Amino acid sequence: MAKWFTIDRIIGIVLLAISVFFMLQALALEDVIPPIFKRAPMRLDTMPKIIGVIAILASIVTIIAPNTATTQSSDEKVKEAKEKLSDLSFANIGDYAVGQLAIMIAMMCVYALMLRPMGFIPSTALFLFAGSLLLGERRWVGMVLVSLIAPTSIWLLVTYVLDRKIPALPAMFGG
Repeated sequence: MAKWFTIDRIIGIVLLAISVFFMLQALALEDVIPPIFKRAPMRLDTMPKIIGVIAILASIVTIIAPNTATTQSSDEKVKEAKEKLSDLSFANIGDYAVGQLAIMIAMMCVYALMLRPMGFIPSTALFLFAGSLLLGERRWVGMVLVSLIAPTSIWLLVTYVLDRKIPALPAMFGG
């Protein structure tokens, strides 16, 4: 029984209790919503409920997940942590992918500038495809599928669930 009570599971139980309390409070928000907002697609209690469900699920996964603890002693763990921290310095900045980071930041800026002229779906699809290519992904079918399905799904959710209009395509294509 002592093997079952690891630090991960104890933290999971504590987080589950906090998450259940949070969810109960989110459910209680329904009583204080003004009548004018009762039929709105995104209400005062929507995000807290979503966060509460995700937190409860994550806590349960933490509790039932297999033990991830290693057999290292605490002295070995401290020594390993100090070694990792000693590697962080500007002296060895060449070891990091700074160029990749700079290109990704530049791509984000271009994406932000091209979002309105190109429309949400094409610009986001292009950004996702180029970003995954930059980060080293080489499964072409997966990259194309994710680059097309993710922005389309997000656009559909925002447009039809949240009832907010964002141009899906460029203006010349009716966006």
